[in-house]
Amino acid sequence: MSPQKMKTLWRLCVVAGCLIGGVGLAVGLFSLILHIA
Repeated sequence: MSPQKMKTLWRLCVVAGCLIGGVGLAVGLFSLILHIA
């Protein structure tokens, strides 16, 4: 596998991780707000 492909794959993984983490955080905050309200 070429270094360029590895770099692209790594970047995709980071973006996917950020998206999943952001969504999880949003869902967690939303459920917390619902519980408090």
